[in-house]
Amino acid sequence: LSIACATPTPSPPRLLPLPAAPYVSASASSEWVEGVSAGGCYPNHATWVDNPQLLLTVGKRPRESMIKSLMHRARRRPKLLCFVVLSQKPRPKLNAIGLYVIANPLTSAKRLDVNPGDVIGKVGFMRALETVCVVEVEPEQRLTILPTTFEPGCAGEFTVTVYCSVPVRIEEVKVDARKSLVQDLSVVRSGEWSGASRGGCYPNFWTWRHSPQFEIRVPQSKSAPVLLRLSLKQQAKAQLAGIGLLTARWEDKAGNDKDDDEGKQEPQRMLEIVPPNIVGKSPFMKKDEVVTSFEVHADQTPCVLRTVVSTFSPNVDGRFTLRLDASTRCSMAALPPIDRAFATAHAAGAWQGDAAGGCYPNNDTWHRSPQFLVTVQLGEECDASASVQRRLTVVLAQKTSAPDRIRAIGLYVVGLTSTVAKAGKRVTRIFPRTVLGKSKFARTSEVVVHVDFSQLPLSDASSIRPPPPPPSSSSSSPSSSSSSPASAGSRVRASTSPSLSIVRPGGALHFALLPMTFKPGEENEFDVAVYVDRGGDGDKRRALASVSIARIE
Repeated sequence: LSIACATPTPSPPRLLPLPAAPYVSASASSEWVEGVSAGGCYPNHATWVDNPQLLLTVGKRPRESMIKSLMHRARRRPKLLCFVVLSQKPRPKLNAIGLYVIANPLTSAKRLDVNPGDVIGKVGFMRALETVCVVEVEPEQRLTILPTTFEPGCAGEFTVTVYCSVPVRIEEVKVDARKSLVQDLSVVRSGEWSGASRGGCYPNFWTWRHSPQFEIRVPQSKSAPVLLRLSLKQQAKAQLAGIGLLTARWEDKAGNDKDDDEGKQEPQRMLEIVPPNIVGKSPFMKKDEVVTSFEVHADQTPCVLRTVVSTFSPNVDGRFTLRLDASTRCSMAALPPIDRAFATAHAAGAWQGDAAGGCYPNNDTWHRSPQFLVTVQLGEECDASASVQRRLTVVLAQKTSAPDRIRAIGLYVVGLTSTVAKAGKRVTRIFPRTVLGKSKFARTSEVVVHVDFSQLPLSDASSIRPPPPPPSSSSSSPSSSSSSPASAGSRVRASTSPSLSIVRPGGALHFALLPMTFKPGEENEFDVAVYVDRGGDGDKRRALASVSIARIE
């Protein structure tokens, strides 16, 4: 089989092998009604949302195919091939028809917007009896099929048939999401990008954490998923900025969002985004308004969300309005700015030459990689109740301007005594019990490590040491479990004492940050940012903690 293309293309045509398994099919019929459901194509016409929408559900892979897939040596599991056929009823003048296959559908209502990144398949518009779209899908995936005419107002009947090697189900979504949203329950909040809040977007810039954030609380709903629609509108100006928003589920592992005896504490900002927790996001566009719609399942407990509102690039000023529409009453509140919620510090570095030592413990040269000393100073007004609510968060972000330079990176956080920290020497040996936190090595833009202070008891001692391991007959403390300060000119080892303590008010905590690449010799630039929860509430927050970071030469 040979394919000739008259128009030059950046890449040669790709041949998709057809599976040997017989195909199964499912179909659904509907129609475009002039003035009702003949909305025209996306994105040329705003009325595209009026078109019929179909929900495609892909079935499970057969057991035999699953076994073959697991035995496949390819890194990625083979996807399934689906043929989506749109056919219209013959008429004297055929409509120009086309269709889109879109991921992340709404299941309870028709979708109101499309993220260009969610479009996994589409076909051009043509005046033909039928048109075919070939897409690769995952087992048990759900998709939206959007059949449209090119121009609005073109009536006609049509049928969508899907062929796949696994069972599929296709049904029309008849609920209009615009009617599901209760207009009287809309919530509107205003804000601005200025000063430290001009953080830029996730995941391109690690400073996305500084951008304005909002908390959305969705009440428990056992009957159906809750539909939410967020609209971000920027203030009109001569040159519009690229704007967008992202919403993710929030799990407060530190317990800072719970009530205490003195009342509610301020909700915490989101410092880490786990991709599976993302429930909705909009594309970044230079428009006065961007919109995203999504569903939240809150059948067991109320759901808490965090929404990050940002410009595409950092250091862009502007004002904005965020509007929330939902199918039930929800609340939305702005979170405190980054400098009020956290004491922060930042340093830049690079893995290059001999300073690209690889990871611990796989490589003996790991200690040649850049190292940083972090000092957390507790304020004189700090008390025990505030101390145990604090958490240290460390972000390691590498430069992503060149995709071929993205490395597998990881981070270790090691506790140091005051004596070791004051010596200012590099850490050349790590004992497991000195590691207060570490990340997995991943080929990603950033990794995050959290160190929860609530696990560290208070003491008069001016040092921090790792907790002892749980009692076990098969384990014993290493012979080098107690180390003394090294003499001048010698390397300093991290403390390995089995006792653990935190300084009282006015003291300091010391940590060594060890950013690494998985393999030695891999070069790239990076940033290290440290965030310490100030704890407490009101004006007293500013006196509770400060943090500094310095490179260990």
